[in-house]
This record gives sequence, C-alpha cells and structure tokens, in this order.
Amino acid sequence: MTTHSCHVCMEIIDESKLVCCPNGHHCCQKHHLERIRAIYQEGREAFGSGSGQTCFMCRGEIPDSSFSKGYFKNLMLIQAVEFSTLLTGKDMAHVNNRDELNGFLENFKVMATACGCQSTS
Repeated sequence: MTTHSCHVCMEIIDESKLVCCPNGHHCCQKHHLERIRAIYQEGREAFGSGSGQTCFMCRGEIPDSSFSKGYFKNLMLIQAVEFSTLLTGKDMAHVNNRDELNGFLENFKVMATACGCQSTS
C-alpha cells in the first residue's frame, strides 16, 4: 500500500481524503475546503479563475473527478452557510435571537433549494 503525505500539513493522507493534481502533487481535501470557505468569507468567487480547486504547489486546475463524494457534500454545506451569511450579513455563530435565526434558516432553505438539496421539513 502506497502512502502519500500532504504538501500543506505534511501528514499522511487517508486514501479516501486524498486529492492529487495532474502534476502528481498530493493534498488533503480538507485544505481545499478551508481555502474555499476563506475565499467566500472574503466576498470573492471560489470557482473560475483562481479556483479553490487548484493545486497549492503548482496552481494546476484539479478536476472534479479527483475529489470524493464526501468532499462535495461538505462543499455544498460550506456554500449554503457562506451564501446565507452573505445574504443576511451574519453567520450562525453570531445569531443573537430567534428572528435572526429564522432569517438565517430561511436563507439556508433558499440556498439548499438552489443547490438541489431535498428539504427536510
């Protein structure tokens, strides 16, 4: 069994959480998710030019097929939370009362619908 270490954190990467760019550089998928979250929190677009799915070493574009289903589930959650935060101006960690929470959840439902997620209510 071959093991790979992450170029960002230098840890050994579990095979299910490994992403490899076309040039052979290995990284943990969590670093790409953290990068995408940071890009959204700066109010920028995370995809397109300077995508969150580029290699940290060579900046090569990493195709969707290199990422796991778990990555995309986490990505959808990040997008729903960050887009809702942009719409409301508050993130869930700073919700102060029931009205703010209801507004946040309503925006979350709108984003979930837009992403094609099923409603649980």
